[in-house]
Amino acid sequence: MVADSSDTSALFGAIGGVIPPICTPLTPDRRLDLDSLRSLRTHLIGQGVSGIFALGTMGEGHYLTPSQSTTVVETLAAEKGPEPLLVGIVEPTTPRVLEGIDRLVSEQVDGIVVTGPFYANVSEPEILRHFELVAKHSPVPVLAYNMPSNTGYALTAHNMIELLAEDLIVGIKDSSLDLTNLRRVTVEVPNVDKKLIFTGSDTLLDCALDIGANGAVTGLSNIAADYFVAAMAAHAGDRRIDLSRILRVLNILVQVYVPTEVERGPNSTAIGALKSALVEQGIIASDALSEPMTPVTEGRREHVRSVLAEARQLVDMAESQGLAS
Repeated sequence: MVADSSDTSALFGAIGGVIPPICTPLTPDRRLDLDSLRSLRTHLIGQGVSGIFALGTMGEGHYLTPSQSTTVVETLAAEKGPEPLLVGIVEPTTPRVLEGIDRLVSEQVDGIVVTGPFYANVSEPEILRHFELVAKHSPVPVLAYNMPSNTGYALTAHNMIELLAEDLIVGIKDSSLDLTNLRRVTVEVPNVDKKLIFTGSDTLLDCALDIGANGAVTGLSNIAADYFVAAMAAHAGDRRIDLSRILRVLNILVQVYVPTEVERGPNSTAIGALKSALVEQGIIASDALSEPMTPVTEGRREHVRSVLAEARQLVDMAESQGLAS
């Protein structure tokens, strides 16, 4: 069955908000911790998110084995309520994405998020061909995942506009931080208000919303989903003072990503920080990471605790002054 990408009403009506790329909790010996995964999902839904995105970058989808990925999706699908479940299928070539669709997409999956090919050297026409084949094969709507820091290149505005205009994809998850490119998409795509334009930026949320994004898929929403939900509502209501106050808290929380150990790579820095914060918040049991990421040290945990404490202090001060949104 080929998805009808021209009809996004089912997804669009429910999404248009915050979709956390849910972390994948592991036990200290790096097995899936499904109890913690369920706990995190329940917590996020309770914070008012619009849906869940499994197997994204912060969900270690590119580290998990095929069997682990399948188990993660099946676990989240079994817990699913009315909120959409999106699944990342991050594979270097088209045949592998098609196999991932066959393995991971069930009736409980509402959409897939797919990068262009990587490691394989491809041309612009071949990138378009990739998404055409994925769209033809997928029984659910497709979103293009623009993640140049991991794929090695950015999807061009031209390609994203063409894919959206031809209804091969229903939206994009843009983690490029290139607001000029994003602005071109929101200006030039016909009926862009019927497309899903997600920003992946933890720090440029308001800017992306100002130029036409209508949702956020941000790593930091794992640990601050309620703040992202509140920020979206404040922006929609043109409550700029409230939005500014919320963004001040998020600008502190994003400091969990600051590198403090030279031997630690970007993934282990960011994913480890989120997991440590979730442990500190009592939501998951362990901050274990997939190999070969550097295990979280006590020094990193202390850094995360200090950032959380600083953010809490700012919130407490605002509440004491009657400034909470």
